[in-house]
Amino acid sequence: MVDDLRLICSFTRCTISIKCAEGFTPPANAIPPDPAELKAFKSDGLLAVKSLTLSSRIGLGVAKAVLSKGPRLDSMHLMDLTATDVLVLLGQMSTSGVPRELTLESLRPGDGQHANIRLLAIKEKLQKVKVLIVKEEAASRLAAVMRPHMPSLETFVIGGSETEVRQALIGGGHGGFSTLTFGLMSEDRREFVKAENEREGITLGDHKDQMPHINSLVIHLDVPYSDAVEPGTFLLSSIWSLLEIQSINSLTIVLPDSPDVSSHLDALNMATERRFGPDLVFWTWKEVESRLVLTASDIKRMQGAAFAYSRSTTGPPFPSLTASQSQQPPLATFQNMTRMPDRYLSSLSPDVSAGMLVRDFAGRMRAAAPMSGIDPPYAPERLKASLLSEMERHGMVMEPMMRLHGDGPCIPSPSVTVSVSQLMAILQKTGKHITGVELLYKGTVHGFAYTDMLNRVGDASCLVFLIRSDASIHGCFIDTSLHPAPELPVGARPPSLVVCDGHSNRNSSDGLIFKTTGGAQITFQSCFPSGPFFRDLALRRMALDHYGKMTVRDLDANGCMVLLGLWAPDSAGTPGEGLCVVRVMWEPTNKLIRADEVEVLRLVVQTGD
Repeated sequence: MVDDLRLICSFTRCTISIKCAEGFTPPANAIPPDPAELKAFKSDGLLAVKSLTLSSRIGLGVAKAVLSKGPRLDSMHLMDLTATDVLVLLGQMSTSGVPRELTLESLRPGDGQHANIRLLAIKEKLQKVKVLIVKEEAASRLAAVMRPHMPSLETFVIGGSETEVRQALIGGGHGGFSTLTFGLMSEDRREFVKAENEREGITLGDHKDQMPHINSLVIHLDVPYSDAVEPGTFLLSSIWSLLEIQSINSLTIVLPDSPDVSSHLDALNMATERRFGPDLVFWTWKEVESRLVLTASDIKRMQGAAFAYSRSTTGPPFPSLTASQSQQPPLATFQNMTRMPDRYLSSLSPDVSAGMLVRDFAGRMRAAAPMSGIDPPYAPERLKASLLSEMERHGMVMEPMMRLHGDGPCIPSPSVTVSVSQLMAILQKTGKHITGVELLYKGTVHGFAYTDMLNRVGDASCLVFLIRSDASIHGCFIDTSLHPAPELPVGARPPSLVVCDGHSNRNSSDGLIFKTTGGAQITFQSCFPSGPFFRDLALRRMALDHYGKMTVRDLDANGCMVLLGLWAPDSAGTPGEGLCVVRVMWEPTNKLIRADEVEVLRLVVQTGD
């Protein structure tokens, strides 16, 4: 029984949408009688139909009856069918009636072997299809076997995950199309592609040799939460991987239209600076459409910048690199470097690519500005082994590096709790001229007891505390030591200094309280735009109250308390043995968290700063 047969007509076209009531589903090769609703049409009455939508396999018989009337469709949207059903419907149509736009969605799995047999009988009819839209795994697999028989295909739209996108592209031959779109967008629907591995980003470039020829690529990209990966690194590595597909001369990244889009863009710009250097932008941001656009000239500039520092005439900061450069004939070196932007990473052998990327990394470290971070080269799967081997050979590490001052070396971060970019943001915010960073205490190594921390830190001053609990990170900087401040005469005490009873000691200090989640940017608490200051920094040794043995607190702009209480009593009011429980008060949060890691860093500050 036909539950809903809609015929929508305009001056130029008619659309039929078929929805049937629940009931018996005919086999794919069944010849059903014409539905009573179709008897209202003349024999040639359906020739004006240009669009057909079938939302369920129960309506398969109605669809066959409609197609038997010979409409010449412009578009057809098929859902809830098997692959065989799709090919049977296409087989019933005349070559002239096959639509130029075909959409396959939510197909049922199975019957792949029969689909391949039926495909041979209709492959000539597929030559008319110019636009193919598929969504979900079964549709992606069918599209992969149909695509080689669609020489006129111009636009290919794939919805679903990165895995489903890859299934639709690989194995379908190298015949190309002008526009490839990942993700779906319509008036009532927006779907973004999720990366198979969020930490790696989109990695379709690893399969570049199996990809078709693509002129223009549009990807609606889902950016994971910052507790999974730093958004800027995710976006930049995804762009880099996609550009491994050499035929692409136009790339558009559409981001979800959310409050996070501006922070994602800022993170991408910072990741670009860490990887390529300052003041380099390779795309145009279209704010209204929330999309990044890279033209052919933008892509060429990015390709050239990938090896820009490997062409430097001054020696890199690693003797082995200097020696290896001197052993290579100057002419050959020059030719390799000048060809690099044209040939790009993807067309070079792994050994050559790895060597050039290592030289570029060394050059970027040499040219880095004070108080900046430098990201290592992006390593697609085919390059990882060669790149790591080349790094090791030259005494380098595949880690983000940082330069603290102008004549100092680039060093890896001593912290595993925050990224290099996050740590650099903290160091810059202190306003200090920092020449070194030393890891004094690490909870997972030295123990989580309060005394474990005190024994490691001693009387050191200018300290950064970093606390990680799951993906949340809280911390503080204090420009003082943990030793109690000396007792001063009442008349000599500054207004901000408060000395309490013998169980605790409070002293004021320049400092910061901050927080973040995963790879997101650091959020700082400071009441004074001119500099970071605490109104009340309380340091307690071996005392215990509601807040903790060490408490750092401040007032926000609204006069609300912002507080970190380290080694606080647990919810039962007792101190946890061998644990670090932290009380976090930061509007609207007031909660206890258990630290997975606690780090204390000492900042080495230039004398006289």
